[in-house]
Amino acid sequence: MKPKQTFTLLEARQELAKQSNQRFWDLLETSNRTSTEDEELLLAAYASIYLWKEVGTAVHTQRGYWLVARAYISLQQADDAISWAEKCLKITEKNPEEMEDFDRLRAQGVTDDEIMQILLVAAMSRYTNTLSDALQIDVDPAIIETLDGLR
Repeated sequence: MKPKQTFTLLEARQELAKQSNQRFWDLLETSNRTSTEDEELLLAAYASIYLWKEVGTAVHTQRGYWLVARAYISLQQADDAISWAEKCLKITEKNPEEMEDFDRLRAQGVTDDEIMQILLVAAMSRYTNTLSDALQIDVDPAIIETLDGLR
């Protein structure tokens, strides 16, 4: 029988934060997620940020904000994704000394490329019946080039 492992409260929260983060990535990489898995994806991101805010540093909080933004991107919920991406960028800019290169790139990627895509899809959805229909629209490459020029 394996000996029972004991944790301090801090260690337990750190371990749960890591497990929540890993569960998020496992679900994000799952193709054809069910609605239950979509909900779990979002809950795992929220659990991770909640726990890391308790036991981590600014970089852990930044990464948690990014997870929540990424979850909403995956769920095609533009407004929520933008809100969390903005939080991610703010904490990245406020704590540059704690960030690794990939943290800064990730924050910029969320606020530049992915948010631009979200905004484009959100704008297109105004002219279709559903967000799903908007995702099916072929976008003229000149429009994408123009949007890229606005960044």
